[in-house]
Amino acid sequence: MSLFAWVLSVAGMACLALSMPRHYSEVFSSTIKPSIMMSLRALGWALLAGALAPCVAVWGLSIGIVVWVSLQVPAVLVAVLLLATQPWQRRHKKS
Repeated sequence: MSLFAWVLSVAGMACLALSMPRHYSEVFSSTIKPSIMMSLRALGWALLAGALAPCVAVWGLSIGIVVWVSLQVPAVLVAVLLLATQPWQRRHKKS
């Protein structure tokens, strides 16, 4: 269950990162529309809230929240590394 919660957390953090204009333009090479920005933010927060449910279901409320918070650190690390190391950055190189 914690793997499922962690995957949801990574997806939520990635959506929150992509809701920022800078990250969105790096990945998709276009400007972000306000509707897409709000949709990505809502989806990101919904995925993070969804990641809380399995943690609370398995460990109870008090320990589940602690486990959920502790899962956010590696989730953020993976999301940051994905944004920092992907090949879409090669478009910044001059030909």
